[in-house]
Amino acid sequence: MINSITIDHLDQISSKLTVSFEEVFKNIDSSSFRLETNLNLMDFFRKRVNELLNNYYPKEHILHQPLNRALFYSRRRLRATLAYCGSGIVGGIPESADSIAMAYEIITANYVLMDDSVILDAGTIRANMPTPRVEYGEVMALLSACTMQLEPMLLLPDNKQLKDIFYQSSSYTVMGWLLEHKLTQLSADTVIDEDEILHTCQLLTGPLLAGALTSGAIISGGTPEQIKALYHYAMDFGCAYQLSDHIVDLMQISDKSGKDNFSDIQTNKKNVVINHALQTLPIDDPQRKTIIDAIGTMPSASKKKELQRIFQDSKSIDHCLELVKQFSSQAISHLQELPENQYRSLLERIPQMYMEELLKSMDYSQGE
Repeated sequence: MINSITIDHLDQISSKLTVSFEEVFKNIDSSSFRLETNLNLMDFFRKRVNELLNNYYPKEHILHQPLNRALFYSRRRLRATLAYCGSGIVGGIPESADSIAMAYEIITANYVLMDDSVILDAGTIRANMPTPRVEYGEVMALLSACTMQLEPMLLLPDNKQLKDIFYQSSSYTVMGWLLEHKLTQLSADTVIDEDEILHTCQLLTGPLLAGALTSGAIISGGTPEQIKALYHYAMDFGCAYQLSDHIVDLMQISDKSGKDNFSDIQTNKKNVVINHALQTLPIDDPQRKTIIDAIGTMPSASKKKELQRIFQDSKSIDHCLELVKQFSSQAISHLQELPENQYRSLLERIPQMYMEELLKSMDYSQGE
């Protein structure tokens, strides 16, 4: 079961550890990053980890160029933010999670490089920029990913539990890719059990979020109960996050989302919206045939709008939105037993923030 991947050995949690920083940390003036009450926490964490990562990989190295592109796609540094919050929410100093924040951002960039490869999504646009495979070539992008595959392990504190969590988180993300890929091998008209899609969604996003959040708490002496609560928060939020992406792919135009849209139609991904529409529409409904005929192609602009109307009329968008709300609410509910402080407030706010952005993006696309 996925709910056991990072909590099998919680009774072995170590006392607070001192992070052993790499040379890069010596270039940071920690005093300049002390938190002020009027400073937005998320912006604070984003700026801090960006400063740490900015000169970590030499920009002039040919293999590091695709890597640095992937490393700086992120606008918010969600995984880094969770690492810092994990430390702060249990009473620790957020800066003690610097190395964890870096490690989880680096492995995320590594997976972005692979996810955009021609054998997976064949992505061409991300963060409104050409993907590394487009700019530097397929081979260079994949080789660059190889150079960073294991490096995060060097950044983590010398603690077996933290490294086990990192390994498990990374491995389960790859397992999510595998399950997602296997589903794409089914015929375009296949309807599957929605629980299979939800299981895949959790694996694709939840483990890395959970790894960053729980690791931050572990180095600051979080209790087993606190670690479990944070783990479940991250897994539920990860599922909501991935489900939101199902909607964004179909209902938001690419210059707003910053990446290719309708890729789930093109690659026959069994996302919740598409699966629900195929399940809801009668077998002989022309709209159902329209969806099936579009799968495996990149629809024209007019066809995209037709498909959007079908997904709205079939209530499939509404259905997916309800799931996003459900998993977001579940995530927030896991925080009830944790201390009430600014870090808990931010963790409660994050799922709501992503939900609000999703709704705004849908309003935009519907008004087109």
